[in-house]
Amino acid sequence: MNRLGTEVLIIGGGIIGTAVARELSKYKVDVTLVEKEADCGWGSTKASFTLVCQGCDCLEFRKEYQRSKYVWESIPLMEPLCRELDVPFKTIGELGIIRNDEQLLKFGKMKARAEQWIPNLAAHQFIDRDTLHQMEPNVTREFIGGEHGSGEAK
Repeated sequence: MNRLGTEVLIIGGGIIGTAVARELSKYKVDVTLVEKEADCGWGSTKASFTLVCQGCDCLEFRKEYQRSKYVWESIPLMEPLCRELDVPFKTIGELGIIRNDEQLLKFGKMKARAEQWIPNLAAHQFIDRDTLHQMEPNVTREFIGGEHGSGEAK
């Protein structure tokens, strides 16, 4: 049996494994990345549809939750990293649909959290039914409105 010696072994070639390998490549460290699939990025990473979360979905969770913390800290890092790697980056924003008063109340709480916890993220705004339908004509009239975030930094 052959043995492979390495200083750092990274198991998994998804977004995290490849990011760690890339960061370690800046140093004089012997790194080996092992991926079980035929290519990197075939696990959960492939399900991202090349979209980067703006953090709004994390506002449902408390600020101290690790997922929220990592998402919010990573948002301003994405564009400079794409520039460095010569990967196209385009901010497209976010449009959410609000069905009823309960969801509208939830949106209000999330908006308040966004304004308090993510100061460099453009605030999401409530849009009424007519504006929602103008922005997305395929949405049925049963929805009372929506939330819209440009995705641009303030």
